Amino acid sequence: VRARIHWTPPTLIRSYVAFALPLIPMSIVVAIGNNVDKIVIGYALNDLAVGAFSTSQVLLGIIATIGGAVAALTFPGFSKMFTEGRLEEVRSGSLVGERYITLLTMPLSVVIMVDPVTMLSVLFGAEATIAADALRVLAFANLILLMNQVHYTQILAANKPRVVARMTILSVAVLIGLLAVLIPNELLGMPMLGLGIVGAGWAWLGCNTVIVIMTRFAVWKISQTSLNRRIWRHFAGGIVVGIVLWAIG
Repeated sequence: VRARIHWTPPTLIRSYVAFALPLIPMSIVVAIGNNVDKIVIGYALNDLAVGAFSTSQVLLGIIATIGGAVAALTFPGFSKMFTEGRLEEVRSGSLVGERYITLLTMPLSVVIMVDPVTMLSVLFGAEATIAADALRVLAFANLILLMNQVHYTQILAANKPRVVARMTILSVAVLIGLLAVLIPNELLGMPMLGLGIVGAGWAWLGCNTVIVIMTRFAVWKISQTSLNRRIWRHFAGGIVVGIVLWAIG
């Protein structure tokens, strides 16, 4: 006897599509942003500079997995809290997640910022040390972005993909503009700052700063999440550790 199968119309398709559609152009823009720095460095400098800069980004990408893991764990909880209107728990959870990320990533970031030459030469060889100054700037840029990841996840959990898409497009536009100004000596016949690889690091710092500012403004409007006042203690501790390591070295 053939069993009767009751077909239920998919009721969540529309919500899935509404959530995913704004993220499609955002994904394309992110792919462009992740590679445009190497393109500009290759245009202004050489392949060796591209490889050294990419190596620095790979090293920081390992640290970035810590922030990504914490942010991924908070997403389902935040989504449920927003659905149930538990905004106070969203706010406290965001601040706790930010503190955990800082505690885990601050020491590694400080070590890299204090002595990037040794870090690159030991892990990747002497040729990679040409990106040492850029790595120092990138490490700080990476740190502030990691601290921001839980708040960024909060925006997605609140079902605001359009906000995330607009933030991403604007930040990548800022990145491209800074890369064009900071890296080459000249562009289309116009003189630029010519900072080379270090300029790429500063461009990412500027881009990440814009992302942090936009994210904090967005989460304030969404859930009234304020700045984490305790986080400055971590920064003070990181500065002290950095000074001690520099003095020892």
